[in-house]
Amino acid sequence: MGATKDILLDVQIVAATNKDLRIEIAKGNFREDLYQRLNVFPIEIPPLRERRDDIPALIQFFLKFSNLDLLDEIMDSQVKRFFLEEYDWVGNVRELENALKSSMLQRKVWETDKITWQCLPEDMRNFHKRGLFVGEPQAGVTTTTSNSNTAGFDFKKRQAYEMLEVIENALNDKNGVKKDAAELLDMTSDDLLYRVKKLNKTYPDLIDYFPRIKVEYKL
Repeated sequence: MGATKDILLDVQIVAATNKDLRIEIAKGNFREDLYQRLNVFPIEIPPLRERRDDIPALIQFFLKFSNLDLLDEIMDSQVKRFFLEEYDWVGNVRELENALKSSMLQRKVWETDKITWQCLPEDMRNFHKRGLFVGEPQAGVTTTTSNSNTAGFDFKKRQAYEMLEVIENALNDKNGVKKDAAELLDMTSDDLLYRVKKLNKTYPDLIDYFPRIKVEYKL
């Protein structure tokens, strides 16, 4: 800075962000000329919820297990499934690491043989209580699951149906106002939109059972 002649440098700049810089440029929050200087070789890392195959290896790394089968000795089977298959991991790898550390400590506090629901961080327990993966209705939201509709579904598809049913009923209770339906489910509008899109992508045939969701989200 302030020099009167050029100085040759040989450096590489690595920058990381959890925001879409193209959107931030459009909002006026990020300089486009700086973006163009940095955008030489972009690497996009999907959120942890979209690469669940990485979770077992990460757990093994954080807990320093030589064999992941040892996880069955310290973690309840339902909690294990919740970690590997159901929880969204909004905080990605760091949240997973902290959740494991917290749960291991709580296991000692509660003096349990394995990590159970009471050992999980509060945010994770609240996520479970919403019933969005285990079919438990949120307070104030009615459910009318028809056994004939879910006959022949496997466990995960039945869970997806029940989750969509909770959302459908919330939308009906709030006259189709998505923001109000999200608040009723103790969620943000973006979180609700993500869940609807994810379920529609995984089980597109289920959406036909829920006309309000189909209309409001234009599916």
